[in-house]
Amino acid sequence: MSDLHRIDVHHHILPTEYLSALAGIGITGGGGIPFPTWSPEAALAVMDDNGIQAAVTSISAPGIHFGDASFAQSFATLPLPDVKGTLLELVGPSQIVFGSDYPFAPAPVTEASVRGLASFGGFDAPQRAAIERDNALALLPGLRARLERA
Repeated sequence: MSDLHRIDVHHHILPTEYLSALAGIGITGGGGIPFPTWSPEAALAVMDDNGIQAAVTSISAPGIHFGDASFAQSFATLPLPDVKGTLLELVGPSQIVFGSDYPFAPAPVTEASVRGLASFGGFDAPQRAAIERDNALALLPGLRARLERA
């Protein structure tokens, strides 16, 4: 995709060295869920495929497990009937940012999130641009400066 404009504020990394160190002490997943497969190349491909220019990364596994692995995975993708409408009602578009949760939410979930945001009728074009990029840049002035230099 040539239109790289989104800022992903919820993107996990799982470097091999980190996973090896954890495996060395017997940790191979978080909350009963095995760590997903991750590589820089796969992460960049998901970003490129979904118009993501930059990602704010976290090395820690998400705290979403409440005792049942299938529940945790479904909760991570927010399978609520009207997530975007609820967010719009609660906080408004100026308080919403795009986040993929990749790789804990796999690439097809990121693709579905991008399509869902694009097709949601509750945001106009400027609001969608704010959610996909501008709100994150307002929160992260260091990232804004770095992207402006690039």
